[in-house]
Amino acid sequence: MVRIAVFGSNGDLGKEVIKSCRKRGLDVEGYERNPTDNKNKRISEFNPNEQFDCYIFSIGKFDPKPFIEMTQLEIREEVESNFILPIELANQILRKQGNNRKRKDLIFIGSTSAYEGFANTSVYCASKFALRGFVESLNKEYKESDIRFHLISMGTMNSRMGEKVALNQDRTTFLDLNEIAEKIIDIAAGKTSIFQPEIIFRRRHVK
Repeated sequence: MVRIAVFGSNGDLGKEVIKSCRKRGLDVEGYERNPTDNKNKRISEFNPNEQFDCYIFSIGKFDPKPFIEMTQLEIREEVESNFILPIELANQILRKQGNNRKRKDLIFIGSTSAYEGFANTSVYCASKFALRGFVESLNKEYKESDIRFHLISMGTMNSRMGEKVALNQDRTTFLDLNEIAEKIIDIAAGKTSIFQPEIIFRRRHVK
């Protein structure tokens, strides 16, 4: 059975991914910074010696505002949540692999903000651009192995984050969380030799 670790299990997407995993009967473990229920563990308690087939990094912080209104602490927190923490966890995981480069998938949740900068989200966009570069680099570094790195990016979802960024938009056009989660699990649990290092899910209509 495929074993999946989800970091950021208290976020809307993280919760939906775990729900989809359990619905499919997959072995899933959720990690978050401040657990809200006893089904998930603290990220600080993550043991890189524990073996999973797939790791999903859905950690993030999003608080849109003009750059000059951000405090130094807010800047550090956004970069830490959206970029530093995921790559530090990846470093722990890969160091424990040693010469064992059998099939593993590391899936990083990006954003369309990894491809285009948007007003009032400069630090978030910068972090997602950096994450995209990280995934691209590791795929080249591990090209002779079966360890694969994915960046899955999406437009505005029907979530708490979506509410912050698209206040005056038609919510019926937002991406459905369950549909996105199912697409992610298809990749996480799939045995296919097809490899898609970058995937973007966009809204068909933006209004």
